[in-house]
Amino acid sequence: MKYTCLFLLLLTFTTQADARGRRGQSSGGGGVSHSVPLETYAGPTLDVEKALVERTNAERARYGLVALVLDPILQLRARRHTAWMARNGSMTHSNEGRENIGAGQSDAAAITQAWMNSSGHRANILAPGVTKIGVCGYSTPNGTPYWCMQLE
Repeated sequence: MKYTCLFLLLLTFTTQADARGRRGQSSGGGGVSHSVPLETYAGPTLDVEKALVERTNAERARYGLVALVLDPILQLRARRHTAWMARNGSMTHSNEGRENIGAGQSDAAAITQAWMNSSGHRANILAPGVTKIGVCGYSTPNGTPYWCMQLE
């Protein structure tokens, strides 16, 4: 399964101002609109990202935990770090807080299952105080998927 990176790279470069806590949202056309407050920004998401958030929230629901809300800053950080890992062929944590990473799993279901089977990753997903999430799935040109989840 391939995930297009061009969109992610364009989004990363056009929304860097958002990462510094300013208001805004990508218009999907490469520009930035400042009409939506950061607090209500849902952001453009790819199908794989939506699936990963839904699967993560399904796991949390099984344990009576609140659903996580997509956060634009965490989303940007996850996309940037996933692209970095794929570009460098390195599965390395970013040191930007609570984070799950992975490589090689074919889809959102597979990476979620892998994380739930790992005590540290599972603890991140099921942490009661966590309320926000940012995720990314990115496939390299040779087809290797990389994954990143940022949580706060």
